[in-house]
Amino acid sequence: MCKARHAVLFLCVLGIPVVAFALATENFGDRPIEVSCDWYDGVAVVAQSPGMVYSRWVNGGESFYYKADTNTFNNVLQKFAAVSSPVRRLVIEAGPGTAKALMRDVEFAYDWKLDVASGIYLGMLISDNTMKKDLIYPSVTLFLGSGSINPEQLNIPAGIDVIIADSVRKDPVLFAKVQKLGCWVDALDTWCQFVQPYLEKTRKDLNDPTINCVEIRGQRISRYLPKHRIFVIETTSFSHSNLFAVSVTGEITDLSKPMLASSGSDKRLDYPSISSFLRHQQIRITDADTAISVVKLTQELFSAAKTVVRIKLDTYYFAVFDDRLYPSGCKEDYWQYTAEKQTTEWIVKKKFIGPPTCLAYSVTYGVSVDQNDLVRKVWSNF
Repeated sequence: MCKARHAVLFLCVLGIPVVAFALATENFGDRPIEVSCDWYDGVAVVAQSPGMVYSRWVNGGESFYYKADTNTFNNVLQKFAAVSSPVRRLVIEAGPGTAKALMRDVEFAYDWKLDVASGIYLGMLISDNTMKKDLIYPSVTLFLGSGSINPEQLNIPAGIDVIIADSVRKDPVLFAKVQKLGCWVDALDTWCQFVQPYLEKTRKDLNDPTINCVEIRGQRISRYLPKHRIFVIETTSFSHSNLFAVSVTGEITDLSKPMLASSGSDKRLDYPSISSFLRHQQIRITDADTAISVVKLTQELFSAAKTVVRIKLDTYYFAVFDDRLYPSGCKEDYWQYTAEKQTTEWIVKKKFIGPPTCLAYSVTYGVSVDQNDLVRKVWSNF
């Protein structure tokens, strides 16, 4: 039951003769969840988790605070993994979770919190490039200081990005327990060390200071490349690499080598860097559906930079693009895929069946496999 509810109007003087107003509300104890139209699907389910001790709303930015044990929090993580957001961040802190009410007159303890952006606050995050992009997406922060939640017994589902805070890293014993949860931490550190100077050079070379790096995700990437994350540099210039795969071990692979046209009469285009990369992923094709999926994965990777640059015009400052949220090109229903195996090669035909007003053309792809049906090479006609 909701024990108290307060509405507070804050006056913030920003050091210049401009005054900003913020409307805020807070609740002590549990309360019914009021779902915002800006929330991703599934956020409300997480917010309705048991153990709520406090919540606050400030200009659309909402935070919910909870007490929990290990089993309860593992259930929370299952719900959080199902949220439709392209990014789901779990931040792990070392100390106890403590916070104060809006009027600073009450302090309370908690084990984890959920932060969700909406309304005016979300608009500020999107439009102001000085703010952290990650705050656009819902995030969960776990505090281990109370001892209520055992990090060694946590089951973190796929699709949740684990961020280990500096407070944990400073405690060698705790860091040893938590480190395995953040298997991507070291790999992403390696990627950042590589990409930052590369971005600076690319911006200078192309005279475009707005060029940035984004991650792309999707069902086929998750299925066939579970140990890799794919990043795009926001340029379609042939003079600079714009597509990279980062492995969980920190290995960085350049996938942007241009297509090569065959010299024969069959007029084939090869995808040398993508084919080489897929060949090392041990993808086995035993049926037509898998052959079609591999072709679609190749299309996604090859066109990723162009797709990101186009979408970026309408979604400035976004840092992750998930094809389940940002479909590109003509509708999927406008295409018909068929596949047939011919000796050591799957022939995949992509036929356009959409309205004649849509400019598109049919394409034939080929996926070569070895004696074990593992992918060796991908090509298309022209």
